[in-house]
Amino acid sequence: MLGTLIRRKGIASGILLLLESEAKKQCYSIIKLETGPNQQESLHLYKKFGFYEIEKFGEYINSKYSICLEKKL
Repeated sequence: MLGTLIRRKGIASGILLLLESEAKKQCYSIIKLETGPNQQESLHLYKKFGFYEIEKFGEYINSKYSICLEKKL
């Protein structure tokens, strides 16, 4: 129910922009993240912000339920 109340308010976009800003301040050049195939709203948001799918990394390499993405800053 909480998810329904906060959707479409720009909160997730704001958090993502803040995280990108902090990563840039700390001189990171790439952000990587993981989500799952059932998280279609998350996938849409990440792709809207310029993330693209990459090969699975780290603990997600053998996970059939993981989708890994990255964005160059």
